[in-house]
Amino acid sequence: MLRQIVTPSDEHYDLHIPKEYINKTVEILVLPVADVIGDENKNIMQAQNTSMQDWANKDDEVWNDMPAI
Repeated sequence: MLRQIVTPSDEHYDLHIPKEYINKTVEILVLPVADVIGDENKNIMQAQNTSMQDWANKDDEVWNDMPAI
């Protein structure tokens, strides 16, 4: 998955499509985000780029009961 937040300065924006997506059906979304992003929201956005295993708390029963990926 590719996710990037940009601030376009024009109505036109060139998009680089990774090679692994060529000849595949993809969804491209353009959604507005808040003009001012607080530190808490920045942390949430950065966390979305983190894998589930990075979030796993080894002392948490929910994670310990999950099968290995």
